[in-house]
Amino acid sequence: EQAEGQNLKQSTEQAEAQNMKQTTIEESFEELEEAIRKLEDPKLSLEEAFSVYEQAMGSLKEAKQRLDRVEQKVALLEADGSYSDFSEYDER
Repeated sequence: EQAEGQNLKQSTEQAEAQNMKQTTIEESFEELEEAIRKLEDPKLSLEEAFSVYEQAMGSLKEAKQRLDRVEQKVALLEADGSYSDFSEYDER
């Protein structure tokens, strides 16, 4: 059990490190597609599948955050076509 806990901790740390890197929305979607391909492999062990799933969820979260930011930018476009920076509205 202790070894499984250590493996889980390492998987979580790897997923967090991957999420910290800057990727484009397209790259996040490519990572998700690759994860799907891996998860469809019947030879993938349960532990490996969990790790792939965890990384995919990180990519999905990152893609959603980026899409949300794009949506905010579009919403702040002024009627005359000018752009207002939305950083003051960012909840971070």
